Amino acid sequence: MQEGGHAAHALDTLAAGGAWTQYLDLLAWTTRSAQGEDTLRARLGALPPAHRECSQALYVAGLLARAAHDLGGAHTLYTRALEGLPGSAAGLAHNARGVVRAMTGDVPGALEDFAQAATWPGLTAGEANHNRGTLLVQQGRHAEAERSLNAAVAAFRAAGDPGREARSLETLGTLQFGRGLLREALGPYRAALILLRETHPAEAALALLNLAECHLLLGELGEAQARLHEAAAQAHLPGVRGWTARLQALVALQGGDPTGALEVLGRIETPDRSLQAEVALLQARAQREQGQPEAARAALTRARPLGLRADLEAALLGEADLDRVIEDARAEEARLELASALLERGGPDDLRAALALIQEHGYLPLLRTRAAAPLAALAGDEATRALFPLHLQALGPLRLTHAGRQLGLGDFPTRKSAALLVALALAEHPQPREVLAERFWPGAKNPLASLQTAVYHLRSVFSVPMIASERGLLSLLFPVRSDLGELRGAVSAGDHRRLTDLLRPLTASLNVLSDLPTELTEERTQAERVLHDALRLHAEAQPEGDVRRRDALRALVAADPFDTASREDLIAWHERRGEAAQADQEREALRGVLAALE
Repeated sequence: MQEGGHAAHALDTLAAGGAWTQYLDLLAWTTRSAQGEDTLRARLGALPPAHRECSQALYVAGLLARAAHDLGGAHTLYTRALEGLPGSAAGLAHNARGVVRAMTGDVPGALEDFAQAATWPGLTAGEANHNRGTLLVQQGRHAEAERSLNAAVAAFRAAGDPGREARSLETLGTLQFGRGLLREALGPYRAALILLRETHPAEAALALLNLAECHLLLGELGEAQARLHEAAAQAHLPGVRGWTARLQALVALQGGDPTGALEVLGRIETPDRSLQAEVALLQARAQREQGQPEAARAALTRARPLGLRADLEAALLGEADLDRVIEDARAEEARLELASALLERGGPDDLRAALALIQEHGYLPLLRTRAAAPLAALAGDEATRALFPLHLQALGPLRLTHAGRQLGLGDFPTRKSAALLVALALAEHPQPREVLAERFWPGAKNPLASLQTAVYHLRSVFSVPMIASERGLLSLLFPVRSDLGELRGAVSAGDHRRLTDLLRPLTASLNVLSDLPTELTEERTQAERVLHDALRLHAEAQPEGDVRRRDALRALVAADPFDTASREDLIAWHERRGEAAQADQEREALRGVLAALE
């Protein structure tokens, strides 16, 4: 019966037959304090008085004392039980006494008990190692905790208990996450997800959210969005909706949208105090980024249980000592919080240490914050400069983003300095100095001097040299990521899904380099060709009778009013739908275009 999962019936059968020795052995192995006082009292009450002083009975009496919150009594009973418990049953008592010792602050005693219990095989070793690892985490002894949790995982795996194995894996992942070892946390979280996916969907959804947060903080937005999407599909399960919304808000914050984050956070209603604190912390951050310090301070009071992370936010608000936060982050091995705090303090040594942490552990999103702007000056080699790409938005209003700074045309001292930067950003190869000088300053007395002045202007704007000069050739020191490059890559790969994602924001404006129409005529012509190819491929991928095809064709016509082929396709679309008036309207527009082309 017991092997079939019917321990209660097995105990009843043994008691009915008066097999008290076997009853006590099974009782010790299957009873837990979480079963509650009533169940424990009933099981002990079934024993004849002569058997109530047996070691197994004393152990169960200790469980009852713990369930009744009598920790001192539980400790005494466990100790008495250990004097006579046979074999591996002693491991159970050591583990139980270790829990009580940990609850009463006797850390050395608890660790000793867990170590004793861990010498026995099976579930006992798993529970003891898990408890030891959890206690070591609380003591900041992270390397020892990692070893104990790995031992717990191995013990539960060997015992064939995937539920407990997943629990220890999640604890291990949480340990690594708290230490800022995000890549190292991915493995345990993935392993836990595999164990939970089929049988525990709610827990699996939370594991997906853990994975998504790791990917997000590593700057792997695509992976984060994919895991978040999977978890959101389980939002109807208990405990999942609020944590999913919390991560959606974090995605918005990481993307520079504090308003959107606050909207999501404002809809979260939960009795979960842990989630309440997490929501409050994100609200404080969002309100700080919005320039609402008073609201941020009010929210932060509800996030205090989060410890160091709340202290860091308080320091960013000027409400806590940043030096103390840095000391605490070092003591707790909280690498991500340490990197953030060092960036904020911003001394030369702080910046070098922060950059080293970012490079070692992959905290790429920190490089997109304004606090990271001085780090670009430390990029003295190609590998480090690769961490600071120049992001160029050529479709719609000109936007340039570098090391946490976002610039528009108005942020440059002259239009030609901005045009020089964009020309070099879009060029596939280094450009001759003389060619650039004559192109942008053809009427100047000294075009090369004007070019050099523009290079100096760019250094002033970005607070770091942006242009390299070698053997008469100019090129950008930092790699370039542009929306045009993304479009060109998607067209070359025939990636219709990526094209849809890239073109969706362009519905309001399809102008290319519209801020510099006369300075960048060559680049504009090439960019318009890329945009046209992307729009054409996107239109062809839409279902024949779908309004999305009509909208894509309209976008093509808007981008190039002289694209007669797209106008003809649009006319045919309306005709197939029986929309004669719209077809006639487009046909009239086509006649006007053809007349203009004659």
